[in-house]
Amino acid sequence: MIAWYVHGWGFGPSVWNALVPLLPDVEPRYADLGYFGAADVLPPKEPSIWITHSFGTMHTLSNMSAQCRALVAINGFDRFATGDGFPGVPTRVLDRMIAAFDADPARVVSDFLGKCGMGGEVTSFDTTPLHRDLMALRDVDHRQQAAALRVPVLSLQGGADPILPPEMRAAVLPDAHHETLGEGSHLLPLEAPEYCAERIGAFLGEVLA
Repeated sequence: MIAWYVHGWGFGPSVWNALVPLLPDVEPRYADLGYFGAADVLPPKEPSIWITHSFGTMHTLSNMSAQCRALVAINGFDRFATGDGFPGVPTRVLDRMIAAFDADPARVVSDFLGKCGMGGEVTSFDTTPLHRDLMALRDVDHRQQAAALRVPVLSLQGGADPILPPEMRAAVLPDAHHETLGEGSHLLPLEAPEYCAERIGAFLGEVLA
């Protein structure tokens, strides 16, 4: 079976480096949203498991194909901003990020990654896809697409995620099987790869048996 890995906003395919070796029974394919290199977002043409992180979940919900056999959303969501009864991240926070991005995109990306728990300064990137997807975080709502899914969905969340408020984590992907790692952050694929691999393996063993 093929696994298609889709990273989140501000990240690249390297976010999967710790997890992929722990899932040796699936062949990895990687989406690249083009933030730090050439974009490659075409999903596999073969039946595949889609494993997403953060904004990568929203991206896949807007690009679903019949080849998706199961979806694993790690720190993922179908909507990010508050509104229409959804307890997400306040829109004013995203408005501030967008305004700051227009003035100093490197600082916004670096600050976001720092809040996630990753240090270092971002120096080389493509502002166009980063700005596009930052706007999507504020404006896009894929709850209807999530409700229309006809494949099994596993949602893995971190109980100490500094990006997604607790009420939001409880509201996203309501039809999914939800599991939470109490001390987990927004970087479960990097900080808790063994946990992710164990839960993904158990999930796939049940739904693909």
